[in-house]
Amino acid sequence: ITDSAKIDVYAPFIRNSDGLIVLIDPLQFQAVKQAGMEGERKEDPITVLQTIHTKILKSGQDANEKNTMPMAVCISKIDIPVMTELLGAEVSGRLQQKLAPVRGANGFCKTVFNASQYNPIAKALNEYFMQNAYALAQAMMNSYTEYAWFAFSALGCDVEEKQTENGTVFETPVGPVIPRHLEEPMLWLFYELGYISANEEIFSPLPQCPKCRSKSIDMFDTVTNTNGFGPFKKTWQYNCRCRECGNEWLSEDR
Repeated sequence: ITDSAKIDVYAPFIRNSDGLIVLIDPLQFQAVKQAGMEGERKEDPITVLQTIHTKILKSGQDANEKNTMPMAVCISKIDIPVMTELLGAEVSGRLQQKLAPVRGANGFCKTVFNASQYNPIAKALNEYFMQNAYALAQAMMNSYTEYAWFAFSALGCDVEEKQTENGTVFETPVGPVIPRHLEEPMLWLFYELGYISANEEIFSPLPQCPKCRSKSIDMFDTVTNTNGFGPFKKTWQYNCRCRECGNEWLSEDR
């Protein structure tokens, strides 16, 4: 998608979409590479997301304006051992569970997004991105107003290493192949586009301005300002600025 020829081919489809689902291979994370996992070299996700923002969605427009198109950013292959270790046993366990239907008082399934099941996972994923891929999280905060983190497994079970007679090591599923959480980003897009509701407020990784509640926020490294002299000297810090009202504050969730 970063190649100019491919941009010309795919740009019209992306530009005219109502929402996007972006898949990130674990090998695109530096933390995974540092853990010793090897594989085919992958494009930097920040480069891909910035290309979508500046050269496709904001082509010919002010690139400083945030995109309002809903975007589901998904980590694939969360069943590989290194991702299980990085995400933690609790989150990995939640991701191995089936999506639970939301039932009404009559016992029938309701057409709503199950935010009560999703929110604990989303908060843990946000913590992972902030700690292990902060540059990516910051790029999303500064370029998009509606996005959410997701993770899924195409296998739905753990994998184990086995060895052939000639010594070749390979990984194989330890149980039945049952995909987990593949449909969750699509259901979130249905919610964002107004087709379904949610059973509670959905967690958003994008902070809101405490003054005007806008999501149009810029985040950056902490800035320290000093004003006045002597007993009137005042020092304050901030790492967030609202584009709507200009309010600046220090977010402890970064």
